[in-house]
Amino acid sequence: MQARQFQTVVTLPARRGTIYDTNGKELAMSAPSYSLYADPKIIQDKKPNLEKLSQQLSPLTQLSSRDIFAKIKDKSKRFVWIDRFIDAGAAEQIRGLKIRGLGLIEDWKRVYPNDGLLGSTLGFLGKENQALEGLELFHDKALRGEKKEVTMRRDARGRPLIQD
Repeated sequence: MQARQFQTVVTLPARRGTIYDTNGKELAMSAPSYSLYADPKIIQDKKPNLEKLSQQLSPLTQLSSRDIFAKIKDKSKRFVWIDRFIDAGAAEQIRGLKIRGLGLIEDWKRVYPNDGLLGSTLGFLGKENQALEGLELFHDKALRGEKKEVTMRRDARGRPLIQD
């Protein structure tokens, strides 16, 4: 490995198991999504460019441009999560921006097909997929699976080298 490469290890939650009703209908399941991260040191550090980037990303995420700017302005950081659980369409638009220093990782989002029906019984998960209440918490050990460690490597220009 060359000395000018950047590497970090990120732990991602596993795909969570599905909860079914007695008829085999899905009550809680995991759907594919994406998590957006940045290497602020690689992203161009001129303030107008960062503000423009923040404004471009805001409609594609759940964050305001001000919140995104706050996350990417510190050049001393080498890895920050910008947003988690982004849908495939927004992820494709972000890829299309081709911004050095931004990356996407496949992730899993918890989905409840019946919305609030049985909500207090099923329970819910926190932002990091930790079970907080209901059946999600009661059966957490069986549902959560094994976490996955992903090694992120980038060269000095911010290009991804390997993701395993």
